[in-house]
Amino acid sequence: MAEYGEWNRKGATLSDVTAKKEYGVDRDFIVKGIRAGKLEYREGAIWGNPYLRLLRSQLEQYIAEELGKDRLSSVKKQTELRKIKKEIASLKKKLNELQARKWILRNRSENRRPNMALEMVREKITDYLLKWQPDNDKSEFLGLAGYTPDNWQRLLHDIRTQILSTDAEPVRKTAYGDLFRIRGKLLGPNGVTLRVVTIWIEEYGSGNTKFITLFPDKEA
Repeated sequence: MAEYGEWNRKGATLSDVTAKKEYGVDRDFIVKGIRAGKLEYREGAIWGNPYLRLLRSQLEQYIAEELGKDRLSSVKKQTELRKIKKEIASLKKKLNELQARKWILRNRSENRRPNMALEMVREKITDYLLKWQPDNDKSEFLGLAGYTPDNWQRLLHDIRTQILSTDAEPVRKTAYGDLFRIRGKLLGPNGVTLRVVTIWIEEYGSGNTKFITLFPDKEA
């Protein structure tokens, strides 16, 4: 028989559906235990779907008696492993969200002294983004919106004001720092809007965030 208050104790009960997920036993196995007087139960329903509510302690004892203690131990370990993996995935997602938020707060602060990233030294723009390259050229694409070497300051200004004002997404960790991606729109000098993806790195050593590259957003 159930201990006093066991039915109301948190985690002490489970449904037959959950029992199948956690212990691998079906409803027929459970009904057999009920008829044998091994399992107490309560009937319930969610959105019109009936279920059996069982006591976890009784179910585990019944599984051990019918299927063996090794089987019970094995399924409990597998269940715990699934819970751990799920929690790890949740923590990783939360960590990524926090890293992205940290990146945003660090680089949107009006009182923070600009570093190499936000200054985006002139050579990075004039000798890379706006200069024709035989491979992965960016200048032709940026030229569609009116960006040229003669108005490189405008591109610098637009990246800082139009792109850094949007949310960052973590990409991956490298040996040198954390990579982040920012998607956004660049409204150029001639009124044409470009959808772009920018990649940034927050360096482990210096703590600085530096611009890496820019390319068309083909997923937009």
